[in-house]
Amino acid sequence: MLDKIYFCPHSKAENCPCRKPEIGLILRAKDELNLDLSHSFFIGDSEIDIQTGACAGMKTILIESDLVPDAASLEIMPDFIVRDLLSAAEVILKQERGVK
Repeated sequence: MLDKIYFCPHSKAENCPCRKPEIGLILRAKDELNLDLSHSFFIGDSEIDIQTGACAGMKTILIESDLVPDAASLEIMPDFIVRDLLSAAEVILKQERGVK
């Protein structure tokens, strides 16, 4: 279930506080949806996604893609690396259930 979708319509040149890797939209969602970011996940397929989630204090899941051909080269390592979105959902469910 999705509660809300957030996006930044601004270009990089506009230096918007809601454009990744800034966390403005995450903070807005935190306030509007009463989220505990330390128990939330940020899923993405690029290094900037992992940086964004980590900066917000969230657990991060990297979906393997051509954008990150070698995860070992990332400055910030994701908490989990998966092959697709379904696998990311499985990781989240396992974490919520306390399954290793």
